[in-house]
This record gives sequence, C-alpha cells and structure tokens, in this order.
Amino acid sequence: MTIAYGKGEVSDFGDLLVRAQRDNGKALVRDVQRDAGIRREVEREEEKQRRTVAIELAREHKIGRGRGRSR
Repeated sequence: MTIAYGKGEVSDFGDLLVRAQRDNGKALVRDVQRDAGIRREVEREEEKQRRTVAIELAREHKIGRGRGRSR
C-alpha cells in the first residue's frame, strides 16, 4: 500500500502509521448484517451436523443392543 501525505498535514510519519492501523470501530450496517448472516449460516450448519451425529449414534446404539442376544 502506498501512503501519500504532505509534511504540512502530518508531522510524524510514525503517528500516521499508528492512526492508520488503529481499528476505529466503524462499520457499515450492511457489513454487520452480512457477518451476522454468515454466523447464523455457520450455526445452522453446525446444528445440522450435531443432529446427524446424534441420529447416527442412536442408530448404532439400537443396532448394538440387538447384537449378541439369542432367543
């Protein structure tokens, strides 16, 4: 990245770098909404995976309980 500045505007280049790297906490509403949407999508996918694992474990448990029994 190239930073152009005038000596009359910035007296200390180090201070300019610190200011440029600082997170000023500003964000556009659409960015916040997008990030929230991505988080919800990830949470839904994680929940779907948890349910799939729970179903598979339940199936294995039912199958496992029937093994080894003789009538």
